[in-house]
Amino acid sequence: MVSFLIDAALAVMLVTATAYLVIVNKRLKLLRTGQSEINALVSTFSKSIDDTDASMKRMVASATEIAARLSDDLDRAKGMKEDMALILGSCERTTARMEESVQHARALLRRLDEGAMVSTMGRSIRNRARVEGADAVEGVVKPAEEATEAAASSPLVSALKAAEVDHGEFRALETALRAVAGQPAEAVAPAPTGPAKAAASAFYARLRTVGSEASA
Repeated sequence: MVSFLIDAALAVMLVTATAYLVIVNKRLKLLRTGQSEINALVSTFSKSIDDTDASMKRMVASATEIAARLSDDLDRAKGMKEDMALILGSCERTTARMEESVQHARALLRRLDEGAMVSTMGRSIRNRARVEGADAVEGVVKPAEEATEAAASSPLVSALKAAEVDHGEFRALETALRAVAGQPAEAVAPAPTGPAKAAASAFYARLRTVGSEASA
C-alpha cells in the first residue's frame, strides 16, 4: 500500500513534470522565434546607429563649414558697416554743404534782387537827374547864347580876333584883357618862349575848351 502510494505520487509528479516541460519547450520555441526577430531588430538598430553616426559626422562638417562662412559673412558685414558709416558721414557733410550752398544762393539771390531794385531806383534817379539837368542846362545855355550873341560885336571879341591873327594866342589873351580893362594897348612885348609859352598855350586851350563846353 505504501509502495502504491509512492508510485502514484511519482506518477503524478512525472505527469506534472512532463506537462511543465512541454510548456517550457513551447516557451523556448517562442523565445527562439523571438530571438531571430530580436536579432533582426538589433541589426536594424545597429545599422540605424551607424547611419546616425555618419549623419552626425556630416552634420558636424556642415556646421563647421557654415560657421566658417558665417564668420566670413560677419567680417564682411562689419567692413560694410564701417564703409556705410563713412558713406553716411560723407553724405551728412555733403548735405550740410548743400544746405550752406542753398543758403548762400538764397542770400545771393536776395542781394541780386536788392541790387536790381537799387539799380532800378538808381536808373530812375539818374533819368530824373538827367531830365532835370537837361532842363537846367537849357535854362543856362539860352542866357549864355544870348550873352554870346550880344558880345559878338564887343571890342573884346574884335581885339581877340585881331590879336590872334597878328600875334598868337598869348598876345591875343593879353590884348583882350587890356581891352576889357579899358587900357591902351602897349608896345608888343616879345613872345614868350620855352615853358612860359607852353603854359600860356595850355591855359588858353583850356579856356577855349571850357568856353566850347559851356556853349554846348
